[in-house]
Amino acid sequence: MVAGFIGLGFSRYMNRPRAEDNLHPAPPSNSSVEEEEISARRSSTGLWKPADDDQLREMAASGKSPSEIARLLHRSPSAVRKRASLLGITIQLVEAKGK
Repeated sequence: MVAGFIGLGFSRYMNRPRAEDNLHPAPPSNSSVEEEEISARRSSTGLWKPADDDQLREMAASGKSPSEIARLLHRSPSAVRKRASLLGITIQLVEAKGK
């Protein structure tokens, strides 16, 4: 009888869902931009706001480099390149020397 209780406890332990699966359930997404925003919620950098997107568009159009844009938006150059790619924004990929 004791073995039965041990087996029951072990069975329940092995069949429980993993804790990490319950922390951040994956919501259905409609686009890659939404997926990036969901990913950003889980990171410490935060979301890109519409105003940030507008600034990114303006700075990219004026020919600023990813490093310059990153500095002004308080983001990393790779985050700027990724966001620009997700939004279909073309930015200057070659860093300008002397700026």
